[in-house]
Amino acid sequence: MKTEAIKETNKRIRKNLVNPDELIKIGNCRLIITKAVAAQENIGDILRAFSNLPDSYFTEDNDPHGEQDYAKVTINDENYIYKVDYYDSNLEFHGYDIFAMTIMMECEY
Repeated sequence: MKTEAIKETNKRIRKNLVNPDELIKIGNCRLIITKAVAAQENIGDILRAFSNLPDSYFTEDNDPHGEQDYAKVTINDENYIYKVDYYDSNLEFHGYDIFAMTIMMECEY
């Protein structure tokens, strides 16, 4: 799979974190939210912060492969990250059938 296609899929997932109906339409994605993030009262703010990241956030320094597969936001002095991993259709091996975005507190990484 080409970098541009990976980037566009990751971007589409990120932009639709606050729009579940559109997120479901992507089809080949899984969204994983850790228990620590799910327990936060401001989970909506966390999802919105990631969703609203401008393309200019991603630079060669923080996105060396150009895939927009990792980002960090700070809310109320807590750091949160998302990371995208790629799996085959059985979720066993690396592949590009399933895009799994995990949202976690930075201290969980």
